[in-house]
Amino acid sequence: MIIDVSLEAAPVNTPVVQPKNNIQAKPQQPLTVPATQTPALEQAPATPQPTPPPAETNPNPAPTSPTNISQNAPSSTEEIQPLFKLTRMPSFQKKVEAIYPISERRAGIQANVLAEVTIDSKGIVQDVRILKSGGNTFDEAVKQALQKSQFNPGIIDGKAVGTRFQVPFRFNLN
Repeated sequence: MIIDVSLEAAPVNTPVVQPKNNIQAKPQQPLTVPATQTPALEQAPATPQPTPPPAETNPNPAPTSPTNISQNAPSSTEEIQPLFKLTRMPSFQKKVEAIYPISERRAGIQANVLAEVTIDSKGIVQDVRILKSGGNTFDEAVKQALQKSQFNPGIIDGKAVGTRFQVPFRFNLN
């Protein structure tokens, strides 16, 4: 059954607000408000819908083994310490330089990238985030270099702790 509902509408003039930052806005269509009389809609009789069978659940889930857990997954028991609490800052034990992307070098493009590195108490990289991007190819080069690097962890009162810090990278052609 098809129900034809026609509404009479009266146009309503709305003021157009001009943006202050000189950005061209798209013209707005005038709003229409439906008339006060609306026809009554017929409602179809409610028919019971068949309920779907319950989803199957696995009664014996596979146990999680150490092979299912990522090597670089952050330790849930280890707390990341802020830099101001450290008595010795983390440092590079083995620094891997980021490779300048060939396509960007040929195009003469230079960039600066700022990365945030999270390491655990053993100096193993747990996470790398890009805070200031230099473009996708530069960002990937930085991430790969930091993942391959090894660090001396931060120290609080003689005890190694996990921490988070920033590492800047410059891609210059000279």
